[in-house]
Amino acid sequence: MVASVYVWPLVRAMPRHDALRLLAAFHAFRFLGMNFMVAGFVPPELSPGFASEVGWGDLIAATLALISMAVLSWRRPIAIPMVWIFNIWGTLDLLNAYYVGATKI
Repeated sequence: MVASVYVWPLVRAMPRHDALRLLAAFHAFRFLGMNFMVAGFVPPELSPGFASEVGWGDLIAATLALISMAVLSWRRPIAIPMVWIFNIWGTLDLLNAYYVGATKI
C-alpha cells in the first residue's frame, strides 16, 4: 500500500532512465543468495550444488544490475536492452532457486 501510494507516483514522474536506475539499485545488493557460498554460513547438510547454484545466480544478477545502472547513467543505447537482460536473468534465477529448493533439498 505504501509503495503504491508514495513510491510509485514518484517513480512514474521520473525520467525513464533515472527510474530504471533506481529500481535496479535494489537488485545490485542481492547478497542473500551469495551468502550460500560462504563456508560456515549454511549447515553442511545443505547440498553444495544447491548452494553454489543459488550463490552464483545471485552474483550474476547483482553484476547485471550494476552494469544496467552504469549504462543507464551513461545513457547508452544498450541501456534498455541491458535492463531487460538483467530482469529476465533475475526472474529465471529466482524461479530456478525455488524449483531446486523444492525438489532437490
